[in-house]
Amino acid sequence: MSIKQCWAIMAGLILLNISTVLYFLYGPEPKSLPDEPVASVGKAEIHKAELAEKLDVLYGRETLRKMVDEEVIRQLAEKKGLSVTDEELEMEWRLRQMDYGYGDRAEWDEEKKAEQLMLSILFEKILTMDIQVSDEELAAYLTENDHLHQSPDLYRVLHIVVGKREDAEGILEDLKDGADFSTLALEYSPSDQEYDLGLISLEADTVPEGYIASLKNMKEGQWSELVETDNGYAVLYAEKFIEGKTYTDEELASYAKRRIGMEQLDTIASVDLFWDEAGVKWVYEQ
Repeated sequence: MSIKQCWAIMAGLILLNISTVLYFLYGPEPKSLPDEPVASVGKAEIHKAELAEKLDVLYGRETLRKMVDEEVIRQLAEKKGLSVTDEELEMEWRLRQMDYGYGDRAEWDEEKKAEQLMLSILFEKILTMDIQVSDEELAAYLTENDHLHQSPDLYRVLHIVVGKREDAEGILEDLKDGADFSTLALEYSPSDQEYDLGLISLEADTVPEGYIASLKNMKEGQWSELVETDNGYAVLYAEKFIEGKTYTDEELASYAKRRIGMEQLDTIASVDLFWDEAGVKWVYEQ
């Protein structure tokens, strides 16, 4: 099992625990008595109320805080007339990828991730709405960050690396016979070998030259011929292709002003600074 798979399982378990907390604390009234046992060890019983209390202590406060923060942002944005267009959302995803590194998912508009990104943009707009940015400051920022004008092509890449050429040739034969690339990757890759490279820009210094040469000639859904590497031989699969995009100064202006404004903030950006304004009350104050 790869490291990425382990982290995915851990994340899933955490989400499951959080969901359990919310169900026990805020879900529908149970038909059975609150002190119904949910497990037993010999003659000792563990009751539902005990479980709910433990889960609440571990996850309840921070989970509820996150939910409150998100609702505060939504309400304040509506009150102040702030919104995020689909074009802004897509551009933000592309620009953050360039500034902070490419993620492991190609679906920028995946519903939950898009919602979180939208809330992040709205919060930055709330924080910076009263900050004035001069034309000179804006021009200087765009000049200094000229790379933002061109979002590069991106590939979501899987790869299989094996030590022997004959093994790599066997993989190609299996693919031609209709084998699934991900299944083969799990079969051939060592347990500590990451076969999912995530999103790749061919302009990145970390991408091997052999990979760049192969990907340039590949279309979405294609696999490569053999690529010789320092560790043996690789077969690549271009699972997803996202075409690059060019942005003008006008299109980048809103993003750049927010970035400048965020740099000028003299306080830590925290949603709870606005809780009083939003009239927040929650159970943990009791």
